[in-house]
Amino acid sequence: MSYISFNYDQNAYDGVVMEVKDNYYILSSKFERLYIYQKNHHKEVGDIIHIEGKKEELYFYKLESGFDFKDYLNKKGVNYEFKVSKEQYIFSNPLRFKAYQDKVLSYFNEDTRGIVGSILFARNEDFTSKDNLDSLHLNRLINASGIYYAMYLSFFTFLFSFFFKKRWAKLLGLVLLTPYVISLFPRFSILRFYVLAIFRYINDNHLKKKVSFLTYYPLFGIAFILIDYHLVYSDSFILGFSIPILVQFISHSFSINHFIKKRILVYILVLIFFIPFDIKFHHELYPLSYPMQILLTPLFTLFGINGILASYGLPIYPFIELIARIITSISSILVKMKFAIYLPAMNEYISLIYYSLYFISCYYVSIHYRLIYKYLILMISTFSLCYIAPINNGLSDSVTFINVGQGDCCLITHKYTSVLIDTGGSIYTDIGKECLIPYFKSRRIYDIDLVITTHDDYDHMGALASLKENFVVKDYIKEASKFPFNYNGISFTNYNNYYSSTNDDNDKSLVIGFNLFNTDFLIMGDAPIKVEKEMIKNYKSIPCDILKAGHHGSNTSTCDEFVKFVSPKEAIISVGRNYYGHPHKSVLDILKKNNVKIRSTLLEGSITYSSLAFPN
Repeated sequence: MSYISFNYDQNAYDGVVMEVKDNYYILSSKFERLYIYQKNHHKEVGDIIHIEGKKEELYFYKLESGFDFKDYLNKKGVNYEFKVSKEQYIFSNPLRFKAYQDKVLSYFNEDTRGIVGSILFARNEDFTSKDNLDSLHLNRLINASGIYYAMYLSFFTFLFSFFFKKRWAKLLGLVLLTPYVISLFPRFSILRFYVLAIFRYINDNHLKKKVSFLTYYPLFGIAFILIDYHLVYSDSFILGFSIPILVQFISHSFSINHFIKKRILVYILVLIFFIPFDIKFHHELYPLSYPMQILLTPLFTLFGINGILASYGLPIYPFIELIARIITSISSILVKMKFAIYLPAMNEYISLIYYSLYFISCYYVSIHYRLIYKYLILMISTFSLCYIAPINNGLSDSVTFINVGQGDCCLITHKYTSVLIDTGGSIYTDIGKECLIPYFKSRRIYDIDLVITTHDDYDHMGALASLKENFVVKDYIKEASKFPFNYNGISFTNYNNYYSSTNDDNDKSLVIGFNLFNTDFLIMGDAPIKVEKEMIKNYKSIPCDILKAGHHGSNTSTCDEFVKFVSPKEAIISVGRNYYGHPHKSVLDILKKNNVKIRSTLLEGSITYSSLAFPN
């Protein structure tokens, strides 16, 4: 069984810094883009530097339902990481926007600083209400975007119009916001609005509106792709160019003369168009988020405008902090009333069906072809019901070894009953919130009926507190004395009778066996070889088709005698990138020698067995 390996080359590059984050930057050199990890750096977009060091294959470990940073970088055209041993500035951009942003943010308290940094400068900083706003699907309101730029431009144009003619007011607004746009380069959504705003100004005032929207807008989209073809992989690009064209299509296709009614129709149809993306980002559908966005957008826009004024030196920090406290209070109240429908992201086939129904419906409604309305409504209702209802959960049983990195976590589903054996745990990330809960939502699981932890090691139960705090957990068992027991049709047995004569946590680890869809599973926890040998002495046989290997493939578990004794067909090694040497070569050799198929969450991600794959 092969594990991750890297290729290293000694290289030197001269390049331009094209993107900057707090702990890394991206360097563009000729036709190549490199990811460079560097904490507390002071790079700015536009710096030209010489670097020497080693280039290696880009690799980031991804947990279940976690952010795929490698995929994110790949879509930006970055395929390698560069380990810098020596660097030298060739040219230092005199416009140090990051330093200026830090200075502006230093005037605010910690919580307000996070909101201002997100809305104005697209900085991913934590603040008190961030989790609440994200949970309410209002994260788009706390992220610098082209929509905000359009509102800022409209505000400053309106302000200057009291003193200048409209064309000059618009020009002054564009000039005033130019440093702001440059400071966020290369943020595409802002850049797109800025470039189009300049062209619209030229088109309105110099070309006398000779170029129509549906002529110049697609051309600008093509131009952006020619400049950087990687944009076609970006959701920001796809939505940024498709939604305005969709708005134009709707506005011209529906013969509604009443302005407000038409605006409401446009807004509703755009939201329906956006639903698959909303589900992709949040693993759920929360209908109330859409009216909340309408109601709260003015408040966030007011916050952003005052933030811009503060960044230009206007001392209005107390007023901005007041708005921040209002936002925090509102989000705290709203999150307590939340109810959402959990859904998996739509795959390409479901997306095709969805958008086919969407555009067919728009077309027939726009031409008032009433004879087909009832059939469209029936088709849409049937599609929605089949997608929303957790039908599959009731039709099939499953056992999933969830990829929680260097830890253990096993989800069992049986006739709408959900049992979790171990929860994983990490000091680097909240496994409960960032991994388990999104995964449960994608499986349409609304609560966990029972959690069992094999022992108290953090990598087996560290996420339990977070899980209980943010999700419904009905029952919890960790005592060996509770076994054996039957839970909603599943019989659980603990095969470790050694627990009462030892003080070692691993020695006391539960060894849990259960049968589902005529398949026997054996979960070893961190039980060591001494426990395995005790089991061989105490039992004539232990049923096992699928073995969850003990202690993440450590050589302290999974001895040759035990593998022969239980004779599994497959062995699961739940492991992440680690410095312990897991899984150990000797364990892999023992499993291979006994013709056991080896599967690993490090290489495969989450591994699922279901009654569809193992029919009764």
